Amino acid sequence: MAPGAFPLIGHLPALYRDQPGLLARSRATLGPLFWVTLGRRTWFLVCGGAPALDVLQSRAFSSLHFQKGASLVVGRSVLAQDGEIHKRMRGAMHRPFLPRGLAASSMARLMSSALVALVERWSSRGSARVLSDVQEVAIAIIFRSLGIHDADLSAWRIQYRELLLSNLGIDVDIPGSPVRRAVRARAWIDAELRKLVTRVRETPHDESLLGSLAQGTDEEGHGLADDELIDNLRLLILAGHETISATMAWIVITLAARRDLWDTLREEVTAAAEVPTTIEEARRFPFAEALFRETIRMHPPFGVITRVTKEEVVLHERKVPARTTVAVDLWSIGRDPTIFDRPDELRPSRWLGRSVAPSPIEIAQFGAGGHFCLGYHLAWLEAVQFTVAFAKIMGRDGKRPALTSSIPQPIFVPTEHPSPRVEIMFEPETRPPR
Repeated sequence: MAPGAFPLIGHLPALYRDQPGLLARSRATLGPLFWVTLGRRTWFLVCGGAPALDVLQSRAFSSLHFQKGASLVVGRSVLAQDGEIHKRMRGAMHRPFLPRGLAASSMARLMSSALVALVERWSSRGSARVLSDVQEVAIAIIFRSLGIHDADLSAWRIQYRELLLSNLGIDVDIPGSPVRRAVRARAWIDAELRKLVTRVRETPHDESLLGSLAQGTDEEGHGLADDELIDNLRLLILAGHETISATMAWIVITLAARRDLWDTLREEVTAAAEVPTTIEEARRFPFAEALFRETIRMHPPFGVITRVTKEEVVLHERKVPARTTVAVDLWSIGRDPTIFDRPDELRPSRWLGRSVAPSPIEIAQFGAGGHFCLGYHLAWLEAVQFTVAFAKIMGRDGKRPALTSSIPQPIFVPTEHPSPRVEIMFEPETRPPR
């Protein structure tokens, strides 16, 4: 058992304050396999190291528990399915998120336009509350791609913040409680999504992201029912803004703190004519891509991913019985010295000059196996677009980012992110890039 558990609430305070610290201290004293509890007989067996990847790839582990433990957000979406149902859903949904699908759709151009406009506002204003600003833009991009009008964005943002209260781990259902507010937000969101689905079903040639998902079929011609589409749209909206916005905010903070990285990025983007709108174009900015990968490694939005054993398995030479909830420790994978040289250092150069794509364990933050993140290429493209636009526009205007305080400590609930109070100033550039 990890040290520091309290009666009734277990390790909840430690997980909120310093999730990676709790896991690192426990690994140091207990090894790569140990228990964490959220109280009231809710237990997780935390697994780190290379064997943890097997948890994500093996069919001996199930994701069905999300239908209960995270039902308000996840429902019966593709994230919470296994077997044939998961195969059918993923087959019907994956095409718009592949590089070819992104190139053929308006999604990438929509992202580019919104991100450029954000950085233009920052440069004009001279400062930014980075996290809140990128959250606003990231969620607006997703909503617009689904056909939600700008006038309605504020209401959707409010309801999604309420829905995320279900991730706090406090399930006491009384008036005003987080779970009660989340339930009310879920009802509002689903009713509005149903209207969107009904409308797009009546427009068979709709080429928007929503249209592509509504019309998508697997290899056998099977698509998503309305309720399935709604569950997956609800998850898509969360995944499409909450995680990538935190990553983009950390990129800005890192560049503000590291002049060497800023100079290297500025040198890379100086000759670029446009912000990339395809994966192929994004590959022309290897340092921007490396900065994205290194930021995700250092700041995974989710520190753990859970699965449940369907049968007895062996992890780190220990027998683990069926129906055990196993938490894959992504913090330990990202800081494992057998995988990453000098893992506690933020070094984008580790991703440069490679002749092969990153291995599954190097990008485990996106999952692995059949549940590897559908939005991987979308997140990659959006992060590179943002990073390139940021450096190009600030460079054009003779400015560079600067922190007004020290690098902030992460906040771990509902996902890992910097404090929304962090402010970045955009100061006059004092010397040209190298």
